[in-house]
Amino acid sequence: EKHYDLRLSPTTVGRLLKEAGLSWKKSRRVLTSPDPNYREKVELLLNTLQTLKADEELFFIDELGPLQVKRYVGRSYTPKGVTPTHPKNQHSKGSITLYGALSATTNQVTWFYGKSKDSSGIIDLAEILFNQYHAKSKIYLTWDAASWHGSDELVQWTDTLNEWSRTNAAGPMIEFVPLPSSAQFLDVIEAVFSCMKKAVIHSSDYQSEEEMKTAISTHFRERN
Repeated sequence: EKHYDLRLSPTTVGRLLKEAGLSWKKSRRVLTSPDPNYREKVELLLNTLQTLKADEELFFIDELGPLQVKRYVGRSYTPKGVTPTHPKNQHSKGSITLYGALSATTNQVTWFYGKSKDSSGIIDLAEILFNQYHAKSKIYLTWDAASWHGSDELVQWTDTLNEWSRTNAAGPMIEFVPLPSSAQFLDVIEAVFSCMKKAVIHSSDYQSEEEMKTAISTHFRERN
């Protein structure tokens, strides 16, 4: 107004902004990864998926837990006038750690319960898949950048198993397709775990580890 000696009303300003195609919008938070090789790793995963042969399998792998056995908050159908409650401070009845693998071709889940998140648990899961899909020629394992997913122990075990498979001409070869760092949103089994938690963990009050394990296993069997 001082510079151009021109007075504009708020209504005129609004009209001009609208004519210019501008409107108020809140910025949207997007999923990102700091991995400098992000694009290359994503392209490798996509290429592997798109070129899978009939006798090959790819599995998305992840761990969940440790999940405390306690009363969990959640949404539930309740009578009018009744408000569900849960204690803020609870005594844990135990905890479980879940390992899972999701087939990219059949959408089937393979799972087992371990004691902690470490290389030995991943080796146990890989061995289960090796035996379960023994007729395949190759198994690809894709997972996030957790330290135990690339440990020397796991790499050495895999090399030994692959050498045995080559020597005996039996069993699938195992190959890793690691995801970019901080890109858990690319690990499809995360969504499977999320649905499971909503179905059997939220609003639950299991009394023992075995009771929680039974509920989780029942959910996965019915899902499969």
